[in-house]
Amino acid sequence: MHFDPLTREEHTSVAGMLKLRYERRDDAFVGANMLAYDMPNNARSQLVPDLFVVFGVAKRPVRDWEVFRLWEERVPVFVLEFTSPYTHRVDTEVKRRRYAAWGVPEYFLYDPPSECQSAPLRGLSLAGGAYREMSERLLPNGEYGYHSDVLGLGLWMDDLEGAAELRMYDPVSGTNLRSRWPRLARECADRAEAEVARARAAAARQRADAARARADAEVA
Repeated sequence: MHFDPLTREEHTSVAGMLKLRYERRDDAFVGANMLAYDMPNNARSQLVPDLFVVFGVAKRPVRDWEVFRLWEERVPVFVLEFTSPYTHRVDTEVKRRRYAAWGVPEYFLYDPPSECQSAPLRGLSLAGGAYREMSERLLPNGEYGYHSDVLGLGLWMDDLEGAAELRMYDPVSGTNLRSRWPRLARECADRAEAEVARARAAAARQRADAARARADAEVA
C-alpha cells in the first residue's frame, strides 16, 4: 500500500494518540496496517485496515498480534483509512462494502491534502447494513467535526500552518488527545544529530593526529 511522507507521518500520529489512550485498558486493542482475515480456511478473504480499534479482546503484547482473525476475536468498532488517489476506489467501494458486511459501526476516511474527496475527513456510520454519511457538528471544544459514539471522542481537523491535521477531543476530560510519538521522534532525531556530531569530531581528531604525525616525520 502506498503512503506519501505526509500520510505516513499522520498515520503514526493518529495511531499513537489512540494507543496512548487505551494502553491501560485490558480489553482494548489498536491495530495499524495489520492483516485481518474474516473467513476461516480462506486466506484470500482478508483486508488490511490502516487503523482500527477493537474492544472486548484480551490484552497481550503487540508482537503476539501477527494477524487479526475476526472469528477468533471481535469485530472492530472503528476503522480509519488514510485514503489517497492510489487507494480511494478500494477505500470507498471494496472496503466500504466489506466493513459494512463485517458490521463495523463507524468507518472514517482521512485525506489530509483533500486530493480525492471534498473534505480531509469523512465519517460514516452503519445503519441498516449500509454506511450513511455522518454530519459534522459543533464539538464541546468549539471546533466543528464528528462525534464518534463508539470511541466517545470528537474528531476534528486542525489547520496548522496550512496543513490539515486530525485531532481527537475527549469531552469527559475536556482535553485533546496527545501522542507520545512526536516526542519520541524528536528524541530520536536529537540522538541522531548527536551521533553525527560525535562522528564528525572523531574524524576531525583523526585528521589532526595524522597531520601532526606527518609534521613530526618531516622534522625527523
